[in-house]
Amino acid sequence: MHRSDTIFLLVPSLEQGGTERQATLLALALRARNLPVHVIVFRGGVFARDIEAAGIPLTTLGSGGWVSYFPSLAKLLRAEKPAVLYSFLPHANVVSAIARIVDPQCRLIWGIRSSDMPLAGYGLKTRAAYWLERALSFLPHRIIVNSKSGAGSCIRKGFPANTIRVIENGFDINLFRPDATMRERVRAEFGLRPNEIVIGLPARIDPVKGHVTFLQAAAELLKTGAPLRFLCIGGGSQTLSAQLKALTDRLGIAPHVVWTGNRDDMPAMLNALDIAALCSNAEGFPNAVGEAMACGVPCVATDVGDTRHLIADTGLIVPPRDPQALANAWGRLLDAAERRRLGDAARRRMVENFSLDRLADRTLAEFSGA
Repeated sequence: MHRSDTIFLLVPSLEQGGTERQATLLALALRARNLPVHVIVFRGGVFARDIEAAGIPLTTLGSGGWVSYFPSLAKLLRAEKPAVLYSFLPHANVVSAIARIVDPQCRLIWGIRSSDMPLAGYGLKTRAAYWLERALSFLPHRIIVNSKSGAGSCIRKGFPANTIRVIENGFDINLFRPDATMRERVRAEFGLRPNEIVIGLPARIDPVKGHVTFLQAAAELLKTGAPLRFLCIGGGSQTLSAQLKALTDRLGIAPHVVWTGNRDDMPAMLNALDIAALCSNAEGFPNAVGEAMACGVPCVATDVGDTRHLIADTGLIVPPRDPQALANAWGRLLDAAERRRLGDAARRRMVENFSLDRLADRTLAEFSGA
């Protein structure tokens, strides 16, 4: 059987998340160029509808875990003989490593999306996946990281430096844009008053995302007496969610905090904010920050990954795990004129520097081996 031109994109899920969105955007950008793309997942999610609406084949490997993923992917590789298999995140990277055994002529690309990931708060399966990814890192032809900090982290861990390439995330600046109608709708949904300054944390509920820091900083800023509301945008661990809600009670800030749960209308949610926050303890190239910037929302973010480079002079950077520094930075943006100035600059930066076309061009170069 002759080798096809098909590009396989393998991602653990299509649920709401930064990597999942980037994989979806890349699939759509390649499809727009009339390239044959096939998306493969362990499980579906909200982005599946975008994939299917574009007419892109979508295959779910099964519900049996690792036992079913390996033979299912091997069967697809033998049947379709793709030119490229590009996988994202440790679990998928470990599964995709079988491509070098089943189909050694297929060009294997790994996507690594974070730097110096702290694994202490994760279970055995996740820690094992990261260990196996490092052990098998000699197999892919290319390792694509989305940040310079991520490249450095990989090299320190022993990943082969000669295979690593940095390709920054791309953003749909037509989808993520300032929109007053979206803003009013979401603020009405959550009962946010016109005079309230709304600070949001768009992040899954996960130990690495720094929700404790966010809530502690909220308690500090509320001492100023300013009219404030705080939005935690995203779902995740139910156990951690319960712990965080208990923390708002202990801090006495529960009436000021809104928990939105999972949302599939992120452009609208971001437009509802006056300030966007990133409180993570580790990141690569944070999608949530770029999307907020594209919506014209100024950001205050922790100095992790390539966040400082992404924000440049359009927002404020603070140390991780420092609630007082975060609250102080928010305090500098309580002035509406300063928020407008930085928000306008943020939008311009995204339009000029982080387009989807740039992402597609650079990725295709690695697919072809250039």
